[in-house]
Amino acid sequence: MSNKFLRLVISILFHLIFSLILIYFSIEQVECHYSYNNRIYVVDSLEDSATKDFDSWLVHTNCLPDHLGLAQWQIDAYTNSGIPVYSPEKEHELYISQCNLQSIEWSILITRHPEMVTPGYSCYTRYSLGNPRNPYDTLTEFLGTYCI
Repeated sequence: MSNKFLRLVISILFHLIFSLILIYFSIEQVECHYSYNNRIYVVDSLEDSATKDFDSWLVHTNCLPDHLGLAQWQIDAYTNSGIPVYSPEKEHELYISQCNLQSIEWSILITRHPEMVTPGYSCYTRYSLGNPRNPYDTLTEFLGTYCI
């Protein structure tokens, strides 16, 4: 009787571990897949000193695998006049909101100041741009996820 019980416990543990591994690999890249080829409005939290206003930018995002097979973000960022929004003087950070996966609506904020991120959203995944001079730059550094 103890042998049957031991086999049952081992079998349950094996199936549980196997299921957890499958779940982990199935959700690993969900955020990137959901925003593939979406067009999103971006708000620059660095307000214009003259108008005290925020600029809205249209951004095209792509999710591509890097040399390790991991997902990375690539962006095309332009103002309405077609001028790249990134300048050599500014170090921008990108915040990708994970609020609404069902309708694939993503709120992306480019900002220097995390404290200026608009409250009321759930969690943000934070990335930094490796080369702010290049408007097509890959988001190279994953800085973590935080909630507000």
